[in-house]
Amino acid sequence: MYFESGPYGVRPPATEQMIKRMTDLPSLPAVIAQVLEIVEGGEPSADELAAAIEADRAFTAKVLRIANSAFYGLSHEISTVREAIIIIGFGAVRSIAIAAAVVSGVWVEDDLFDARKFWTHGLRCGLFADALASMLPTVKPEIAFTLGVLHDIGQVIILQTIPDNYHDVMTTLQQHRKYLWQVERDVLGFDHGEIGGRASRKWRLPPVYCEAIEYHHEPAAAPAESRLAQMLALADSLSHHAGISGPPERTVQPVYRGLWEPLGLSEAAVRQVLERAAAIDVRTRSFYEQAVN
Repeated sequence: MYFESGPYGVRPPATEQMIKRMTDLPSLPAVIAQVLEIVEGGEPSADELAAAIEADRAFTAKVLRIANSAFYGLSHEISTVREAIIIIGFGAVRSIAIAAAVVSGVWVEDDLFDARKFWTHGLRCGLFADALASMLPTVKPEIAFTLGVLHDIGQVIILQTIPDNYHDVMTTLQQHRKYLWQVERDVLGFDHGEIGGRASRKWRLPPVYCEAIEYHHEPAAAPAESRLAQMLALADSLSHHAGISGPPERTVQPVYRGLWEPLGLSEAAVRQVLERAAAIDVRTRSFYEQAVN
């Protein structure tokens, strides 16, 4: 982990207890747990996935609204989850279900949490990651989208668990030109990437996904596989560049050569992806409106 050695030294027991308290939070919404279990349990079944989603009528309607919205822009209306799986694909329906459940179900009542800004950034990041994955043969676009949506989930968990401490983080952030994750480390002794990574392990996401979430601000530090983390770092930067998701004083990661070169991408390729920003924004707003209504 980041802080067990180096400039932060060994973390005090109180810090570890605080982290344990955060990652002992209740599990993901039941529908997401079921969807993940189906996919990771072996050969995935379209009928099993459809049944897990259709167990909740309201959620089924939400997934179908998204599938029929400007998010996909289909000319043919989809009327059942099984039909959606056939037309837009198993992986796409899985990623819609996970993202819709998280966006509509993971909230916190606090002045620091602007749900629209937070989740539109996550969705936009997911769509940029999806676009980047189309250029990376080893990354599935629907997985990239899901990771983009979930990459900052640690922020919500911290705010849910220790709101007073997180207010200290935001006060400090206003006084120093640093990235949010750096200030989190200074004030708390850990950052939202680590909390998101630990939480995703509890949710039994595949280890490489958990690592991507944990190290998306420092992909080179990922101990096993840095490619997904590097892709998330670039998608996150593109999302911020396309539409700042935080307060004006927030310092965000610029889009620079060191983000795309480790992926084997050219500047021209990244500019092509960024040119999709307007279309991505339309899809982002469409998904968010359908997910929360």
